[in-house]
Amino acid sequence: MVENDRHIPRDVYQSLVCSLYADRGTLTAGLFLHVGAGLLIGFKLSDPVYAVSSLVFIVIWLARRIQMRSFDLGDGEQHSRAEILYWERSYILAASSVALTLGFLSGYSILTSRDPFAEFLLFSLTFATLVSAVGRNYGSRHVVSAALLASFVPIIACLLSKLNIYFAFVAIFIVVFGLLVRKMAAGVREFLVENFMASREIAEIAQQFDTALNNMPNGLFMLDVNERIVVANEKAGRLLQIDDVDQIVNHSLKAVLRLAVSRKVFDQDRASVIETQLVDLIRGRQSRALVRLSDDLLVEFTAKHDSESGTVLNFEDVTARVKAEEQVVEMARYDSLTRLANRAYFVELIGGALKGRADGRKIAVAVFDIDDFKHINDTTGHLTGDRLLCEFAMRLGQVAPERLILSRFGGDEFVVFIGDVAGEDDAHELMATIHEAMRGTYFVNGHRLSVGVSGGVAVLSAHEFHLETAQIKADLALYESKRNGKNTWTAFVQEMDDEYRHRQSLMEDLREAIATDALSLVYQPIIDPDRMHVDCCEALSRWTHPEHGSISPVVFIELAEEMGIIGDLTRSVLHTACRDCMTWIGDVSVSVNLSAIDLRDEGILATIRSALDASGLPARRLRVEVTESAFVRDPSKAHGILREIMEMGASVSIDDFGTGYSSLSYLNTLPFDTVKIDRSFVDDVPADERQLKLLKGIFRLSRDLGFDVVIEGVETEEQLQALRSAECVDQIQGYVFGLPLPSASVSELVATTEFRSIPALRNVS
Repeated sequence: MVENDRHIPRDVYQSLVCSLYADRGTLTAGLFLHVGAGLLIGFKLSDPVYAVSSLVFIVIWLARRIQMRSFDLGDGEQHSRAEILYWERSYILAASSVALTLGFLSGYSILTSRDPFAEFLLFSLTFATLVSAVGRNYGSRHVVSAALLASFVPIIACLLSKLNIYFAFVAIFIVVFGLLVRKMAAGVREFLVENFMASREIAEIAQQFDTALNNMPNGLFMLDVNERIVVANEKAGRLLQIDDVDQIVNHSLKAVLRLAVSRKVFDQDRASVIETQLVDLIRGRQSRALVRLSDDLLVEFTAKHDSESGTVLNFEDVTARVKAEEQVVEMARYDSLTRLANRAYFVELIGGALKGRADGRKIAVAVFDIDDFKHINDTTGHLTGDRLLCEFAMRLGQVAPERLILSRFGGDEFVVFIGDVAGEDDAHELMATIHEAMRGTYFVNGHRLSVGVSGGVAVLSAHEFHLETAQIKADLALYESKRNGKNTWTAFVQEMDDEYRHRQSLMEDLREAIATDALSLVYQPIIDPDRMHVDCCEALSRWTHPEHGSISPVVFIELAEEMGIIGDLTRSVLHTACRDCMTWIGDVSVSVNLSAIDLRDEGILATIRSALDASGLPARRLRVEVTESAFVRDPSKAHGILREIMEMGASVSIDDFGTGYSSLSYLNTLPFDTVKIDRSFVDDVPADERQLKLLKGIFRLSRDLGFDVVIEGVETEEQLQALRSAECVDQIQGYVFGLPLPSASVSELVATTEFRSIPALRNVS
């Protein structure tokens, strides 16, 4: 290899050298010609030189066969440039040996034979051999040059040795011929090198294209104008579960789908759907197509059309994206815990169900919730509560699923839409079925829960249906179920709406009454039965409505708690009661009731201090009363608040003792100093010895624990005398001493009791 060949890439150079060793048949044909010519001329001229030359040709031929065999044993793909150069030089030596032998014989015949036949035959073989070099030895210009020199130098030398002008011209012609042969061989070689380089570049580009094509994240089919696949990448094969994509090239999409069906990628029905989608896409009827290749594989196809070259189908696995989109939609539509429709989607579903509905049909909306669900959460934990909601939703979904649209609006509130009922009886029958299925025993997280369910239902005509109105009516019916003891269901009637409106009106009026101090207080005395002395007075709120007259405390206190303004009412009562108490003669105390809500708000402590400071009332003259139910939700917080109240110097009384929850346990755990025994324990005291013994037992137990005992609800003189005789009470409260008094009458009452006259007390009241 010369310096000018260094720019040729190794693989091209190797291809050129390999071409020298390619055509073995011409070597054998040449051997027969050369040997035959030598023997024939030698025989004709009886010259042994020609016979010896035949032997030389055979030796050279054998050497070249060995050379080519060695070349074949080498790994052509692994040849270095040095190795390729070696094989090129080896070939130059072998080819030049043949050319030199032919040139020698041709020159020898010019000098010695003077035989036209010998000269013609040898010249013909020599020139034919050299001409064939263009077609055989183009791969190396050095081979051509060496062969020309080896063959022509002896001939030209012999011609010139004749010292004949004509032979000199022949020599010149031979040189020109040699240059032409060399130029033709170089042209062939240059052409082939350019083609090798172009092929190499094409191969590189094809490899790059193939690499890019097969590393695309998407599948790709290129279709010709006859809708046959001409290009397919590996991603397309993977999506269609085809290992070798070359087997689908030049086939139609229909054939590819048939292949997929035969391999059970999908069934024939799905293949027909897919074919329809793709045909619509290829023919421009759609811009994209979402194709479900299997239950868990979604592929989106897009198409780019060209009227001359065909169509490119690009398809992408969008399973994850679609699932994410579906999850987003589901999150927007469904409750994350129970998987029921949320409020917004519930409205959408109802809108769809109402389309085309005949006005004459009835529609029902029902509302359900789990009784005492907060208590379940508090006692078993929120995880159990959440699981209970899921089980509840599951049961609900199994009751007439074809007729119901279900939703969870939050918490434990479930709303049911019944889109087509024959009438109220049909709705009520279905409601009873639902309620019976939902209530009862649930096994959740190792807990056996006996669950009560309350419900309400409203039935309306289709033409008057409005979801918000229907839900309000169902809620009113649900509220009625709660009032009637829970674990039942109630159908809405118009009276409930009237009561609801009345209740809403009262709420607004109550809010204003509390804000303007329009409520008043009366005081019920608590009497020491031995001394007939007023020790304390319980403050009782009264509300005289400008339109409805006197409103029961049971009603407006419940309203205040529901509205969240019970704290404002307590604050007003505390300030007024403390202020009134300061106007009474003697050392009479005042007692104020606190609600369960007050005991969950540490702000009550600041309210009490503010009332005492504003009125100047000593804390020892204030008693607060709490019921046992106030301790149920958060006993530790209630304990802390009551302890701080006692540390202020005020006293604490547990009201309605014996009617609530685990009363005896509270005697040992909560801070208070007075027990108020409920009226239910004294109703039959004069005539029932057993009840009296029970009362005495409670009294002794309370006194042994250091508590004062107040018995409330004493209404007759017989009850009073029985209690006084039994000596089982420290203080008595009740209508036996008269009705509750306004603040101005308390001082008169205190003065009257110094004379121990019960009739006088009644006269004051």
